[in-house]
Amino acid sequence: MNKEFLDLREAGFDIEAGIRYTGSRDNYYYMLKRYYDNAGPASDAISDCLVRGDLSSYMRAVHSIKSNSRMIGANDLSKMAEELEYMAKAEDKAGVLEKTPALLGKLTEVCGYLKPYGEPEAVKEKNDLAAKDALRIGREILKALEELDDKKATELTKQLMEYPFGRRQKNLLKSALDDIADYSYDDAAEQVLEAIREVDEQV
Repeated sequence: MNKEFLDLREAGFDIEAGIRYTGSRDNYYYMLKRYYDNAGPASDAISDCLVRGDLSSYMRAVHSIKSNSRMIGANDLSKMAEELEYMAKAEDKAGVLEKTPALLGKLTEVCGYLKPYGEPEAVKEKNDLAAKDALRIGREILKALEELDDKKATELTKQLMEYPFGRRQKNLLKSALDDIADYSYDDAAEQVLEAIREVDEQV
């Protein structure tokens, strides 16, 4: 199982489907940010369509939410939007008015989960020394894992988590700690390597 995006997986997102739709992990990460950025305007557009009674524009707006939600693996929201798309097409104004608030509420809920990705804590360096320290600690973790020293690897990983990583890297390190506790040292090493890759690119 892909251990990235654990918070979204636990919230019910279909991560594997999202990565398939977008083509890669990095594309999926970008799509999460794009979705978050566009959600506010999309919600406003739907509300505006209701005020104007414009079911044609409403149908296009919910179709977009349906497609984009499916692309990020937010399947429940996608299904809700699909139902409302059919209602708008059938000119079922009563049904649209009744069920749109639930759709907008679900959209707000989904965006709550996406906020860390839409407003990421970008990987930053306090200074060159901090970045070099992070790399050094990362290499020490890998060495400890090779030597099957789970206690040292755990302590170093917790120390590494003090570096100002972004949300994705922090999740990787949390997964590494779980892997170490489960004696899955190879998996832990993969998580640590991925987490420090962006730091390595900056040094």
